[in-house]
Amino acid sequence: MINFEEADAFVRSIIPPGKTERVPLANSLMRVLAEDVVADMNMPPFNKSAVDGFACRREDLGKALRVTETIAAGSAPKFIVDEGLCTRIMTGAEVPVGADCVIMLEETEADKEGNIIFRGSKTSSNICLFAEDVKTGEKLVSAGTLLKPRHIPVLASMGYVNPLVYKQPSIGILCTGSELVDASQKPSRSQIRNSNGPQLEAQCSEMGLPTVSFGIIADSKEKLRESLQLSISKNNVSIISGGVSVGDFDYAPEIIIELGFEIHFHGMNVKPGKRILFASRNGHYIFGLPGNPVSALVQFEMLVKPLLLLLQHAAEIPSMEKRMLREDYKIKNASRLSFVPVMIESDGSVRPVEYHGSAHIFAFASANGFMKVPKGITILKEGDLVDVRCI
Repeated sequence: MINFEEADAFVRSIIPPGKTERVPLANSLMRVLAEDVVADMNMPPFNKSAVDGFACRREDLGKALRVTETIAAGSAPKFIVDEGLCTRIMTGAEVPVGADCVIMLEETEADKEGNIIFRGSKTSSNICLFAEDVKTGEKLVSAGTLLKPRHIPVLASMGYVNPLVYKQPSIGILCTGSELVDASQKPSRSQIRNSNGPQLEAQCSEMGLPTVSFGIIADSKEKLRESLQLSISKNNVSIISGGVSVGDFDYAPEIIIELGFEIHFHGMNVKPGKRILFASRNGHYIFGLPGNPVSALVQFEMLVKPLLLLLQHAAEIPSMEKRMLREDYKIKNASRLSFVPVMIESDGSVRPVEYHGSAHIFAFASANGFMKVPKGITILKEGDLVDVRCI
């Protein structure tokens, strides 16, 4: 049995081959860039008006100004702004040569001859200067970036309509246990609904990753071997829920070895998730997660998610962050590192929620994160800084 830190370090040491593909920009959300995004033009590409108003010379602000033309966004100026002149201009339009400010429409009035008079006391330039945002050749987004909605307009602005991204791993999900029934069914006595399957699929979907569900697999060595072999043939990663402990029907470790995989660790000094298993063979990976739903949820976040991001060469892997504890927290058994569900409040502090152990997935209905309680710590005090992962 290894420590969590050792397991985490091992998973993060995996360096897969960097296979890439081009995808339409519309399909690039939650994909990892395999190339730097570089500006192919200056932005703004010209001195641009930031407001609707009149482009003029600042030294002429006390004068009645004759309007020479109207410039709409997307149109080029025809005339130079000279002494006593101004140009009606719209937001986003190119500022004509000679103008060094744009006075806002609402700070002007027209005299009887239609000349424009500035009625404000002072004004800023209201001009977005040429290339002040981006210069041609500037790197805007680095390879290894996981593309979020905020990145999409940047790529679009620079013509990256088919960005180069790393290929995604495909994931097979296998839920074991003769006690399980589909979530759509009413369990009979001694049965429970399968919650781990939908949970794991949702966690993968949140990452933008495709999954293949192999449904509920009864406690049969033959059925599990058949399903796992099928998953390995179709996917880069297989996630098994349940069947990895030391009970009479926990066949997964034996089958994984029979299929030629090397088990790197099986058992971790942590709760929840003590019986977690990780194995690999020629670029295929298997995670065996305990059947208790909190164990599956937490260890997916802490160990499975980093692997799935590393397989895409993501530059940033989620990490825990320090937050202040709002109230005292006592733990009965401090023999292992623990992860405990918490509510992250609006001020950033955290409050533990009622939690009865690794089967109590309902605790996460009122939790949006979990905190780390180190081995040997029996009490945390209000005001202490704790390591927290948002979910």
